[in-house]
Amino acid sequence: MLPASGEAQGVARGIVESMPRVAEYPDLLFAGQLLASELAGNAVRHAGPATAESILLIVECDGDTLRLEVVDDGPGFDPLGMLLRHERSKEPYHGIVLVNALSDRWGFRRADEGMRIWFELDLVPGRRSWRGRDPVHVPPPSVTSS
Repeated sequence: MLPASGEAQGVARGIVESMPRVAEYPDLLFAGQLLASELAGNAVRHAGPATAESILLIVECDGDTLRLEVVDDGPGFDPLGMLLRHERSKEPYHGIVLVNALSDRWGFRRADEGMRIWFELDLVPGRRSWRGRDPVHVPPPSVTSS
């Protein structure tokens, strides 16, 4: 559970940093912490007072992928609509724009019980967060015969 306060963002960043596999890649650590902070902060700001103690953070790291999901019982929002409005008019929906640009995959689900939004980052060596979804391909080492 995340605190329904300004501390939620720091807690989310700390949890991402505690994942040893993610910490191996400073660029992915930065991207993961930034996106975790955005989703946690949005849940606190926009879910409403009924969420006081019901912001759930689910983090999984299987060695190849970091997956982070934030669940709250607020009314939710339309991430795709926000992205479209941002694209057309450059309205400042920074959080979802960052999630879309920096994650490898993301999604959401709105239901009567609240909102779920998640992202995944592939743990690819040499990937640079400013390249967005395009991982940097590292050629395999050359094999020499003796």
